[in-house]
Amino acid sequence: MKTSKNILEFRRQLAHIFFGVIILWGIHFDLLYPFSLFVFLCIISVILFAIKKGIHVPVFFPVLRYFERKDHLHRFPGRGLFFYLLGALMCMLLYKQKVIVMASLSILLLGDAVSNLAGRHLGKIPHFLNKDKTVEGTLAGIIVSTAVCSLFFPFYPSLLASTVGMIAEIPRIQFWNIPLDDNVSIPVSAGAVLMFFI
Repeated sequence: MKTSKNILEFRRQLAHIFFGVIILWGIHFDLLYPFSLFVFLCIISVILFAIKKGIHVPVFFPVLRYFERKDHLHRFPGRGLFFYLLGALMCMLLYKQKVIVMASLSILLLGDAVSNLAGRHLGKIPHFLNKDKTVEGTLAGIIVSTAVCSLFFPFYPSLLASTVGMIAEIPRIQFWNIPLDDNVSIPVSAGAVLMFFI
């Protein structure tokens, strides 16, 4: 049971990275703008709502069934995809400099995936703010995030932004009984830090 769950999480993180690379590629080559991303988010929202209502939308439903956690599939199918798009859209609206958007989403892209996998396989020390997160996972996420963010910013701003971004995903924060997803909290908080270094 634990092995199958680990395999599922590995698949999810690979999908997370693959989808993130596509988003970054689109932003880098000016193929994605806030409006086009908003339209895409609306279309995805309608599709996910239909799946939530029991409609087996071709292509989307089999893909979700392969990558989605079972509890999310029933409560909020495609939750990660929805909030990933929302996080990217918020970054594009909040931070006009492309370099901030690219760096923030890069932190989300690799930092979140690595912290999840490292926490599951190497994590021993739980966070006092969230028992589902581990210190080892967060540290691994910070290291990898700093490395990838350093492609856009100097080392110390990258380290600070990565640390803030990875810490932002730890506490359980809710708005109107809806948990704040780390696909939003990580890039938005990291981008806020990087603004001071432009």
